[in-house]
Amino acid sequence: MGGGGDVDRLPAVAGFAGDLDRPDVAPPAIPPDPLQPLSPREREVLRLIARGHSSRQIARDLAIGEQTVKTHVRSILSKLGLQDRVQAAIFALRHQAGSYEHRP
Repeated sequence: MGGGGDVDRLPAVAGFAGDLDRPDVAPPAIPPDPLQPLSPREREVLRLIARGHSSRQIARDLAIGEQTVKTHVRSILSKLGLQDRVQAAIFALRHQAGSYEHRP
């Protein structure tokens, strides 16, 4: 193989690499976090709703009042545009499936 042939290929490689920096070529989009509107505490409450916990159980687990849990649930439903706890549980399972641990 001649040395001149290899040199002739360099502009093609350089041109290809240059395409990565073009402003009209968008990088792959990162999907937005659907849970972004929720506070960390609301995310905890949502996680427990998805596990089937009642407001009383959530209050006990998080050491907060049951009325506070109900306030968090109303806020979660409002922020996510959901109707009830069942929809919230389904939403959580769809959007957090990878973050759930299996616990006996």
